[in-house]
Amino acid sequence: MKKRIAAVLLLICLPFALCAGGQQEQSGSAEQPAEKVLQVGMVSAPMTFNVTATTGTYSTMPMDYVLGTLVSIDGDQEFQPWAASSWDVSEDGRTYTFHLNPDLNWHDGNPVVAEDVKMSLELLCHPDNNALLYGRLNGIEGVDEFFEKKADSISGVTVVDEKTVQITTKVPTATLLNNLMYYILPSHILGDVAPADIANHSYWQKPVGFGPFKFVEYKTDQYIMMEKNEDCAIGVPKIDKLIFRIGDTNALTALAERGEVDIFEISPAEAERLD
Repeated sequence: MKKRIAAVLLLICLPFALCAGGQQEQSGSAEQPAEKVLQVGMVSAPMTFNVTATTGTYSTMPMDYVLGTLVSIDGDQEFQPWAASSWDVSEDGRTYTFHLNPDLNWHDGNPVVAEDVKMSLELLCHPDNNALLYGRLNGIEGVDEFFEKKADSISGVTVVDEKTVQITTKVPTATLLNNLMYYILPSHILGDVAPADIANHSYWQKPVGFGPFKFVEYKTDQYIMMEKNEDCAIGVPKIDKLIFRIGDTNALTALAERGEVDIFEISPAEAERLD
């Protein structure tokens, strides 16, 4: 049977597309509908799920479905709501006020709050925790002082109330929304952890997010399994399970021939083999 193999980059860019339809259906009954499963091939195992330590594709790609950002971007390169249901910009173009989705919860049932945003930005700029996004976020007021440990917090990130956070830049910055498109982490789990200890925290063994899929299991160098988030505030996925299968190109091609992988990166020669 012919099988069309699409580049896995589609999934990197469009995780919410899985809210629209399924791939495989496992057998069911009249009383129990068939389970819809999408299996994605990955040619490299993740080094870590710690998104404050790396932006590597095979570490962050699975987290695109578990975690979330303040805003998202659509196929037309237009910014769309995600954790923030709306935002306002001050007349001078320096202060962005983000209003978080009132119905948005973490997978463990806790609400997503403004403190989650503030903590996440500070973790990503802290010198004791890689300061992964310092260069990307240093246009925000107070980031330099925070990075240099002259301040205990970023003065330009203000929690207005539980569901409102303000971010003020040094000068008007047209790229702020794009620069903020990185993962928000749960302050109720990581808020009391010293930045130097974040990397070794047990949270990364089974990350809790607010994205369309919940993290179920990682079998080292074999697969990552996720299940749909029935309470996803932006829409419940039509896929019941998302499985990332890990292997080299030959192994993934063999899995595709047996119908055990639906999508992965492939060379033209290997594509001919599957036709």
